[in-house]
Amino acid sequence: MTRKPNVILISTDQQRGDCIGAEGRGVRTPNLDRIGQAGVRFSRCITPHPMCQAARASILTGKLPYSHGVRDNGRDLDEALAAAGLGGTFGKAGYATHFIGKAHLSSQQTFAPTGRPECYKSAGDFAPDWRG
Repeated sequence: MTRKPNVILISTDQQRGDCIGAEGRGVRTPNLDRIGQAGVRFSRCITPHPMCQAARASILTGKLPYSHGVRDNGRDLDEALAAAGLGGTFGKAGYATHFIGKAHLSSQQTFAPTGRPECYKSAGDFAPDWRG
């Protein structure tokens, strides 16, 4: 049986793409540089949207903001689109997928229960071993 390779997608937030040392600006980012040297670094890509929630939804779905509907922070990503995207594709291929850090994919009405794991009032409804 062939082992599947591990896949880790690391995305930094709130910085220009040339603000890592590997891009030659003299910025010191040794940990990001080491990760980039050992893997694949996409140095010529641009964000499809300046708002983080819309940009993350595009990474996960492969669609532009006006196609997936998340055109601003505070808009929920349609679960069917999310399931058909990157995480769902890896899950169907037998991978255990995890999202670590600031997902920021569902923040609308976070102070009222939304039934989504990022909502403060709904997070307790998910088991500690829930993986999405």
